[in-house]
Amino acid sequence: MRSAASRVVARLFAETEQANAALCALWLDLDRFRQVNDSFGYAEADAVIACIAGRIRSVLRERGTLLRMGSDEFAALLPAVETPEAERIAGRLLAVIDQPISLGGFLFRPSVSIGITWRHAADDPLRLLERADRAMGEAKRQGGNRFVVIAAEPPPATSGSWAARQDLEIESVLHAALATGDLELHYQPIIRPDGSVEAVEALMRCAVGGRQLSPLQLVAVAEKTGLIVRLGEWSLLQGARCAARLREQGSRTKVAINVSRLQLGSPNFLSVLHAALICSRLPTDAIELELTESLFILKTAVASVQTG
Repeated sequence: MRSAASRVVARLFAETEQANAALCALWLDLDRFRQVNDSFGYAEADAVIACIAGRIRSVLRERGTLLRMGSDEFAALLPAVETPEAERIAGRLLAVIDQPISLGGFLFRPSVSIGITWRHAADDPLRLLERADRAMGEAKRQGGNRFVVIAAEPPPATSGSWAARQDLEIESVLHAALATGDLELHYQPIIRPDGSVEAVEALMRCAVGGRQLSPLQLVAVAEKTGLIVRLGEWSLLQGARCAARLREQGSRTKVAINVSRLQLGSPNFLSVLHAALICSRLPTDAIELELTESLFILKTAVASVQTG
């Protein structure tokens, strides 16, 4: 999560907690949006995203805060909104987003999957957003163009062991992914005000045996276990390879790679960075390092390239 988004989420979380008010989180992910990017390119895809963001704001108005969490994903935080109203808002979002958009001579009808949840007493901002993201994933599995509510947590007596089992399962998946190469970097363009591409940002995805990990879960467990250092080293090497391919194709677009604080403090960090540049035959200005509070927190990218 970028620091600006992190501060907004933490502020709203604290304000509603102090006021003992509800905080509703909606996670929105456009359905099949990669087809738009693959068919029409970044500029048209960004225009569609801007249009849909405007539609979302028209529904939320002054009721909530909208954050862009990835290329085609948004999070909406709605203070003092309970279940019936949240479901009404989600229904309006589905209807408004479904309106056609003129795109390359065609009428494109976007749709969205929405996950809904609320802040609970034992929550922190990361857990709240992860649960909304998980609800959105369930909406996707049910076919998309719908919303799914996850309001309940595991029973208090078992919530600790349930969370521990989940962490162990995710840690096992990450170990397997590092061993088998079932990791991906997706590349999201960073656009200048004039519409040109300044750089592409490398974002991590992990799937093993058909199971896609939520980036929010991935980051939390990777940082707890120290695996984030190995994941970060892998990301540096693969991001450098992508930058080398771009140069071979005549593009001098930089690749921005997220670096965690744990990775930056590793004694091997400089040697790994040096090796990535040498093996890819890259100048130092081909790679941009971005220090974030957590690593790889953004999820789906507009354009994806599997490496490795």
